[in-house]
Order: sequence, then C-alpha cells, then structure tokens
Amino acid sequence: MHIKKLLRPRNIFLVALIFTIIATIAFLMPSTKIPSVKIHTPIEIDKMVHFGVHFILVLSWLVYYARHTVIVKKSSIFFIALSCVVYGIIIEVLQGMTKTRGADFADVIANMIGTGLGVLVFLVLKSKIKMKA
Repeated sequence: MHIKKLLRPRNIFLVALIFTIIATIAFLMPSTKIPSVKIHTPIEIDKMVHFGVHFILVLSWLVYYARHTVIVKKSSIFFIALSCVVYGIIIEVLQGMTKTRGADFADVIANMIGTGLGVLVFLVLKSKIKMKA
C-alpha cells in the first residue's frame, strides 16, 4: 500500500480513534490484568506510560486535524491539547472509582507533560505536514 493512501485524513482519523479507544481500555483495565514490570529507573514506568500515551494521543489528533484542514489555527491546537488533558483527568478520576486502580496526581502531571511535548513536536513539524488543498 502506498504511503499516500495511509496518510489520508480518514486513515489518520481511524488510527487516532482506535488508539484513543485502546488507551481508554488499558487505563481502565483492572490492575490484576496489567503485567508487572520491575525496572529501576529514576521515573516510574507508570509515569513513562502515561507520558507516552498522551504524547501519541495529542500528536495523532493534531496530525489528523492538520491533514483535514487548510489552515491550522492556534485555537484549534489549544482545544485539542486541552481535550487531551481533560481526557487524562477524567481517566484518573475513573481509575479512582475502580476497586483495583487508584487516582494519582503524578499521572495527571505525566499526562500534561506528554501532551505538551506532543504539541511542541507538532508545532516544529507542522510545516512538513501536507495540509488539505
């Protein structure tokens, strides 16, 4: 399959949507079903996962938006980033309501940092993304 077909706005939308659904399921899955990984790092693996998921989440939605529009507006970038932050907060609240998971403010911070870095990467690379003609 040609790369142009893969990068059609519809395909990018499906990737962003499927990633969002999978992330939501993973974040709300009982902790007993999540594999335990013991690696000594200065930052907990859990925080790196939250960071990475939100980085990919915001970046995928921003790339979809950029491929779907003629002009990328700062207000739309802000709205997408804010939506990802609110999504992360809602996920943490929902985790706090489960029996096997817990809400963690540090996860919210990791989500926000991942979202912020995703936005920065998008802003640096947006000139390389072909907008809708």
